[in-house]
Amino acid sequence: EVRRLADSSAAAAEDVAKTVQHIRSQVRDVTQTMQLGSSKVQGIESVAEAAARALEEISVAVEEVHNAAEEVARQALGNRQIVEQLGERTQEVSRAAAEHASASEEVTAAAEEQSASTEEMAAAAGDLLQGATRLTAVMQEFKTT
Repeated sequence: EVRRLADSSAAAAEDVAKTVQHIRSQVRDVTQTMQLGSSKVQGIESVAEAAARALEEISVAVEEVHNAAEEVARQALGNRQIVEQLGERTQEVSRAAAEHASASEEVTAAAEEQSASTEEMAAAAGDLLQGATRLTAVMQEFKTT
């Protein structure tokens, strides 16, 4: 969605640039028309009509620029909202990761404790085996004597 909004913003900005270029072109045309009108008294009516048309086109172009600027503003607001949502989601993910890391540490500590207990039990079993072996040897001595 961010890419779509960015593409829309780029397209709107391109439309604004084209419209501004068109306005500049129209302004140059109006300027040339006015210069011709002042240098030639003949054709004043046609010059006035051309100027009126050019001014009408400028008016339309200004309206297009206004609309494009509003669209850019809407797209920028949409982008800002999406960025804010992404920031919130990133914070949620960070909190979840921290919770998982904490749980992982607890599991590791429990596993270490269990490993230590297992080692103690193995040592006790070894001691028990030695005691049983000695007891068996002593019992054998009693049987043979």
